[in-house]
Amino acid sequence: MKLAAKVTDRDGDKLSFRWWQYSEADSAKATVKITGSDSANDASFVVPDEPGKQVGIMLEVTDDGTPPLVGYQRVLGNIKEN
Repeated sequence: MKLAAKVTDRDGDKLSFRWWQYSEADSAKATVKITGSDSANDASFVVPDEPGKQVGIMLEVTDDGTPPLVGYQRVLGNIKEN
């Protein structure tokens, strides 16, 4: 996923990334495994074979400032039939 490719910190603090499934907001029954879940640019997952359902993915970005600031972005994808 390239959602975080251009994320920067105004203060120049180092950023850490965490992608995770937001199952409370999706309708898919399957749990997706996100490969590269700590990467800004190389996170990926296999879409469950559940046409008509949705899968929710969260991106959490934290800086290493004091105090650490955290931002979130939610992606909700509609699963289509192959």
